[in-house]
Amino acid sequence: MTTAVCLECGRIKRGAWTSCPDCGFEPCGPDQLAQAVLVSDHFLGREVLEAMGERCRRGEPWQFPQGLLDVVRERIVATVPFDELGHPLAMDQPPAPTPSDDEA
Repeated sequence: MTTAVCLECGRIKRGAWTSCPDCGFEPCGPDQLAQAVLVSDHFLGREVLEAMGERCRRGEPWQFPQGLLDVVRERIVATVPFDELGHPLAMDQPPAPTPSDDEA
């Protein structure tokens, strides 16, 4: 299971895209989901994640390399279906149908 840092409170949690058990924050939308992946063990070791969480708890702002953030965001947009609120759908769940121009 993925280990990640909550973008809101800095707690170490299970799953980059899961809600935080401490503060309830749940990343949504391509930008937050990309940031959440970048502060997970997919990119960083446990010690670095813990240090980043500590900095977040001290109120330091997140600083993401823009180029890397752009690449991860683009990959998410290309591969992950979203619901109307920007939350990722289960990979086996198709996106909700949208009305076609003919139905409008």
